[in-house]
Amino acid sequence: MVNAFLNEHAYVTENGLLRLTMPTRRFVALRESGFNGRRGVPSPRTTEFRMSVLNTAYEHAPLPEDEWRRDYWYRQLHGPIVRLSISDLYASWEAERVAVQGSETLPMSVTQIISSLVKACGSDREGLRDAALLVMLQRVTPQQAAALKFKDLTPGYISEAEQLVPVVEFLIEQPISAMQHADRRVRFLHNDADVVKAWGAIRQSEISGDDPFLVRWHGTRITELSHQWTCRRVRLLAKRAGLADIEGRTTISPRWIRKGYEREFREQSMLVQIARAARVTVGGALQLSREVIKVGHRGRRRE
Repeated sequence: MVNAFLNEHAYVTENGLLRLTMPTRRFVALRESGFNGRRGVPSPRTTEFRMSVLNTAYEHAPLPEDEWRRDYWYRQLHGPIVRLSISDLYASWEAERVAVQGSETLPMSVTQIISSLVKACGSDREGLRDAALLVMLQRVTPQQAAALKFKDLTPGYISEAEQLVPVVEFLIEQPISAMQHADRRVRFLHNDADVVKAWGAIRQSEISGDDPFLVRWHGTRITELSHQWTCRRVRLLAKRAGLADIEGRTTISPRWIRKGYEREFREQSMLVQIARAARVTVGGALQLSREVIKVGHRGRRRE
């Protein structure tokens, strides 16, 4: 049973995409039950975790006192065959990913994804609101975006390389992440600032300073944004931008956008530090880091 479970979680390439070897009907049934909902296929780590769940279920199950049967189940879950199968699972994962690398699209950065999402927004009132919301979600949570008042934002211009650059700033009242605690000031520049200003120009003519900056319309009534509505809106925009599969599933969410931005910001900051220490450009530091990673992988293969 355990080996059959592992065999069905092996990976194959079909039409340039990764999929599991389990029957399609079973995979669809699992997904409809809430499994693998955000990914096309589960990673080997997920499968290994599910094996640990089976192990926990075995340890707490009221199995018969027959020692032979208990020993059989222990060998099923902990034996060398299982360890070998899990190792093969990871190898299959890496091999098939290499096989489809040429047919898969290159991963997009959060900045590129936000740009694609903003382009999917319309030019009407609702579209300008959606674009401003997407820009905001790079730095704040849906709750923080909904709580933002019009008076909290400070638009203007700053001098950069002897040119005036549009800017919009505000302070985060209740920071939640390490990045927000380190710097409560949020500053949008260039295109991001223009997007926020475009929506601000619409709201300025109809609200007072204490009114929320981002709102939605429920019929003729204006209401504040909710977390659930924001998540649904982001998924809808991802589908419009072609960033979801044919069934409308996507990994893009407000939390994914903010976490991805913070991760890329840290990586960019580290590259700047490396570039300064090595006295090279940021692009040179990135190339240097890739060479180090390649050498590390070659060393592991030799071992």
